[in-house]
Amino acid sequence: MQFYSFIMQILKFIYYFINKLRHMFINFTFIIIFSIIIMFLYTIFPSNLSEITTSINNPSALIINLNNNLEDNYTPIKKNKNKIINFFERYFCFPSSSNSVYEIAQKIKQAQNDNKITGIILNFNKNFFSNRTTLEYLGKKLKNFKKSGKPIFSVSHFYNQNQYYLASFGNEILLFPHGSVIFEGMSIKKFYFKKFLQLLKIHTHIFKIGRYKTAVEIFKRNQPSKLSKKIDYFWLNFLWKKFLLTISRNRKISQFTLWNSTLKYLKQLKKYGNLTKIAKKNNLIDHVYSEENLKKKFIKIFGKNKNTQNYNFITLENYQIFNKKNDIPHNKIAIIFASGSIDNNFQNKNCMNISKIIQRIREVNNNPHIKAVVLRINTPGGSAFFSEILRKELLNFQKNKKPLIISMGDIAASGGYWMSTAGNYLIANSTTLTGSIGIFSVVNTFEKILEKFGIFQSCLTIKKPYTTNIFQNLNHESKNFLQYSIEKGYLDFIKLVSKARKKTYLQIHKIAQGKIWTGLIAKKIGLIDKIGDFDTAVRKAAKLANLKDYEIDWPTSEKNILEIIFEKFLNTFYTFTHQIFNIKFQKFIQNISFFLTNIVQLFKMCITPQKNLALCLTCSSIQ
Repeated sequence: MQFYSFIMQILKFIYYFINKLRHMFINFTFIIIFSIIIMFLYTIFPSNLSEITTSINNPSALIINLNNNLEDNYTPIKKNKNKIINFFERYFCFPSSSNSVYEIAQKIKQAQNDNKITGIILNFNKNFFSNRTTLEYLGKKLKNFKKSGKPIFSVSHFYNQNQYYLASFGNEILLFPHGSVIFEGMSIKKFYFKKFLQLLKIHTHIFKIGRYKTAVEIFKRNQPSKLSKKIDYFWLNFLWKKFLLTISRNRKISQFTLWNSTLKYLKQLKKYGNLTKIAKKNNLIDHVYSEENLKKKFIKIFGKNKNTQNYNFITLENYQIFNKKNDIPHNKIAIIFASGSIDNNFQNKNCMNISKIIQRIREVNNNPHIKAVVLRINTPGGSAFFSEILRKELLNFQKNKKPLIISMGDIAASGGYWMSTAGNYLIANSTTLTGSIGIFSVVNTFEKILEKFGIFQSCLTIKKPYTTNIFQNLNHESKNFLQYSIEKGYLDFIKLVSKARKKTYLQIHKIAQGKIWTGLIAKKIGLIDKIGDFDTAVRKAAKLANLKDYEIDWPTSEKNILEIIFEKFLNTFYTFTHQIFNIKFQKFIQNISFFLTNIVQLFKMCITPQKNLALCLTCSSIQ
């Protein structure tokens, strides 16, 4: 009976989703047709509409709506001179599915010295996803803003731990009635497929080197080994303590109170009967306001807009960055982003676009005004082959004697560290996950499936050391060949690291073997040069290039009208689904998505003959 009820709930949800999707599609089609008509009239009858700006007339609050993915990337769009595109972008701008932390940081820094901005309001009424180093970087910018004497207010119906982390940098954390503050801790979630592969009759052959290269355990075990759990717990515990320590210092609350208040939620809920009261009792929030009272509070602080009868404010989207234009060519520091798994699958947004990165490297190399480069790496690794291609491209870049500074983001492990060895100077956050110097390969054969159905294959070949026939078991020579290639790849990895870090083979081998290190420990053992963030890397690049005055050269991209319309449609769809999947469904959807991603990755590995992988699967499994 319960199973039947569960199925009915799923079917009702699917019906609700499809019905809403149908309405959204009809509305969006109408908007597109209406937009085209308006744009057509605009091209025929130009008016003063094009002169409309987003200037601030009165001292106002800067509202930062953190309701989308907060990404460690920066891809501004070159302003196209086409009037239709400019009109569409200006008057039919739907919410973006992601926010660049660097663009937000630039606007916060400008607002800090802008007399028209008298404070910041952080709106957390919708969830967003981010990583540790991105949150730390934005938190630093909020902390600097607060030093100007301007207040920062955080507003939400609900704070998860990422939202609360950023809110803790402000002056006041405000909560609506019946709201709550929830800490879930940190976890590493991995699926293990040994029995599953056995049931499917898939014969998995694993080749690896490195005692701590535990990525292959998901194929040959049904649960993590003691060694794997011990290692993962060590650095996961470090990350969680650092996370709590920052909030503790910002809010002047002990770490014990922060975590204990979460562990005893049920007991406190029975005592106080309300999650809002629990948050107030534990000093996690400052005040509880209704929307009407909050509006009155902000009117007193920021002044009243007579036209809207609301307080004076401008949203982050409408607050423009005012860059000083230099007619004379200026010294520049170029930024290159290398994010995602190292695999030249540009159609997958979670993979690096290798070709585009190489193109960017060559562009900045040929630009005489660019005097140094900061390479921002955010990857768990991937293909050893493509890691080496990128490393060689970076070495070619250095022939022009331009400094190359490596700025490690949340993860710069395995293949990511392989790339990093080409840099003049390596900088990482204390919480960056790096190292994982090791290689493995997974080859799946399907001869058992064929045997199950009475199918047998005969293959006559001229003798060769290695066969890629997935319908036959690997012979002894093939296994030896693959194991040797892994050992040779590991040896090459160690050699290039030892050369780059000016250490012996034995010194690197001792700290390698696939072991993951936090940035703090990586500094102590000599894998990086300094603890710092993106800004630290830019300053170091300027110092090595002897630049006192310089500009940042960010990567740019071009869009045409069709790309804009398609992008806006996707962003509208994202916002729509974000509203449907409220807190009730959010965790469910997140877990299902994580499971499906793992299954897809598994089947991809099953049907694709894998080459040598310098990949840290654990690094990208943190939640």
